Amino acid sequence: WQATWWVAEWPRQAVPAGFLVPLLVPSRWRQRLVVVLAPLGPTEARRQAERARTADLADAELRQRSGFLRTARRRREEQAVWDRERELAEGHAACRFAGYLTICTDDRPGLEAAAEELEQRAARAGLELRRCYGDQLEAWLATWPTGDGLP
Repeated sequence: WQATWWVAEWPRQAVPAGFLVPLLVPSRWRQRLVVVLAPLGPTEARRQAERARTADLADAELRQRSGFLRTARRRREEQAVWDRERELAEGHAACRFAGYLTICTDDRPGLEAAAEELEQRAARAGLELRRCYGDQLEAWLATWPTGDGLP
């Protein structure tokens, strides 16, 4: 029995180098953590950055017209968009990445117990997980050493 999770949210704050240790320590079941990187072509990276900046500007205008104040979080998100566009202009490569966790057990009750424990350990590491259901096979294959990239 096996199940795979997609890392939906990585820590948004500075974390120590060993933040993934709760997921890497030996456990009672077989587990695999994989981070897959896929480089983006320059044209696609530029398009994504421009799309993000346009959406950001439109959102800011709508919020201003509606009377909402800019929060610190919103300013940080806007700065991240500008930083990404500047990095692309300077020639830095862009890539997309995804993280997957897979666990394997000998029986279904063991799988559910392992799943509960894995989700608790991921929360301690500052990760938000989403269990893969409809795309379980593709996500599971991405965690194999011979995985062929992002699903």
